[in-house]
Amino acid sequence: MYGAAYSAPPPPAPGRPTQVMVGALAVFGAAAMTLAETVFEILIFQDFSRLDTSGELATSLQPWLIITIVLNMLVTIGLGMAALLTIRRQQAGRILIWSVGGLCAALRLCCLSGIGMFGAINAAVGSAASDSDMSISQLAPGWEIAGSAIFGILALAAVTVAMIMVGLRQVGAWFRAARPAAPVAPPQPYRPYGY
Repeated sequence: MYGAAYSAPPPPAPGRPTQVMVGALAVFGAAAMTLAETVFEILIFQDFSRLDTSGELATSLQPWLIITIVLNMLVTIGLGMAALLTIRRQQAGRILIWSVGGLCAALRLCCLSGIGMFGAINAAVGSAASDSDMSISQLAPGWEIAGSAIFGILALAAVTVAMIMVGLRQVGAWFRAARPAAPVAPPQPYRPYGY
């Protein structure tokens, strides 16, 4: 019996569901779109502050810009880590997608509804345009404002898709499936020496 084959081979691990890859790709997309939205908000701020003659509005918007950049960088790093952990079949990846994805969705909703940096910039551009003889498009080009809004909406949609995908039953079963244990050698057919 020494060196005999194992009684039964370990069961094969179930294949990765398509929803896992769709969710991971959506998370990567949301991270990229969050970065793009941040770039557009910086461009809007630069163009606006260049034309702000008094400098008061640009100075009052700087804290908003810094908070936006820091939060968006943290969200981007968190989403990237979540996608990598999800692809590697780590349960922490799903938890990060739901928690950081929820934060990303909340930030996108705040910015798009006018509470965050995007709303603060648009309000400042509108008030500066009404106070001066310049139009809104001269203070901040329309393609920058539209780009920021479009990337914010796309990031919100992508993170929502990702959170739904990793919450599906098939994905949960794939994460819960026990990984095959290392095979254990069969018992020795003899008594150890000295017993």
